[in-house]
Amino acid sequence: MSDDIERFNAKYAGSYLGDEWVVRASDYEALQSQGGWQPIETAPKVIDSIDLWANGRRYTDCIWSKPTYGSGQCWVQLDASYDSNGPIDEEVRNPTHWMHPPKPPTE
Repeated sequence: MSDDIERFNAKYAGSYLGDEWVVRASDYEALQSQGGWQPIETAPKVIDSIDLWANGRRYTDCIWSKPTYGSGQCWVQLDASYDSNGPIDEEVRNPTHWMHPPKPPTE
């Protein structure tokens, strides 16, 4: 599966990773309703992007995927930086907690 299709599935399909269904789409609402920081072991590996806590700071827009320059699946921050080839998805090392991003303002 190409990286673009894999990223689309991770961001929009909500539950498909390779050949394995990780989180059923029907579970999305229940996961979304959980508030606050959760232990990293409970993080959904495929769903809309989440926020991670690692190394004493918050990383936004993270998914379980392959980093731009690396191999294998890990937690990555989408578009963490840029080079001459475009956006770079960088590995987030040693995350301990995760949470859904806050809802946007209504007004």
